[in-house]
Amino acid sequence: MRIRLYGLLRDAADRRTAVEMDVCEGETVGSLLERLVAQYPRMRPLLFARPGVLLPHVMLVVNGRDVRDGRGLDTPITPEDDMAMFPPSAGG
Repeated sequence: MRIRLYGLLRDAADRRTAVEMDVCEGETVGSLLERLVAQYPRMRPLLFARPGVLLPHVMLVVNGRDVRDGRGLDTPITPEDDMAMFPPSAGG
């Protein structure tokens, strides 16, 4: 599965614009993120308020839909899915 990264998440992943992750049967967005932050530990404070709780302004989009509009971190994923991760941003 290809995960596109934006903003500070890109920096936390050694300046990669995307990473490839294998997806196991029964995998969820949450389990994939846990594996991702194990690989790139600097991502954890950019994504999670505490274990299992996303920061309020982090947006995770799977196949064009924000996971918060569905099952959140329990959203099931497959190898064919497309995911984009947007960190909180400031500005006005």
